[in-house]
Amino acid sequence: MRVRVTCPLALLALLPLGCSRGPLPDDALPTYPITGTLTWKGRPMDGAAISFVPAHVPEGRRRWRVPAASGRADVNGRYTLNTYLTGDGAPAGEYLVVVCWPEERNGRSPALEDPSAALAPDRLKLRFADPKKPALRANVESRDNVIDFHLSPAEERP
Repeated sequence: MRVRVTCPLALLALLPLGCSRGPLPDDALPTYPITGTLTWKGRPMDGAAISFVPAHVPEGRRRWRVPAASGRADVNGRYTLNTYLTGDGAPAGEYLVVVCWPEERNGRSPALEDPSAALAPDRLKLRFADPKKPALRANVESRDNVIDFHLSPAEERP
C-alpha cells in the first residue's frame, strides 16, 4: 500500500499573498528584503515553496494580523520572499520556516498558478512542512537578508 504525502494546502495558499499590487494595509509592518537558496543534498530545489511564519506575535497585535512571508524557488533554487508586495521580504524578527517541495509532473515542477500543486506529493515527505514542529528557523534583521537553506536528511526532525 502506497501512502501519498501531499504538500499542505495552507502553505501553497500563502504564496499569492505577497503578490498584491494594491495599497498596503494600515497596520503593515516595515519589511526587509530576503533572498536565498534552497538546496536538497546539494541540488537546487526547483519549485519548492517556502514560508516564514512569525515565531512570536508582536505586542499589541493579534496572531491573525501578523503576516507570514512566502516565496517559490526557481530552477537554480533561488527564492525571494513576499509579504505585502512582490519581493518586499518580511518584517524583522524570528521565524519558523516551512518548506514543501511538490513532486514534478511530466518532468516539470508544478507552476505556482497550478491549483493542483497543493495536491502534489511532497518530495520531502512533509519533513519541513509543519510550523508546529519546526525543523528550520530564521532571524530576519532590519537590513537586506540572504538566508540559504542547504537541506539534507541530517536536518530532519526525529
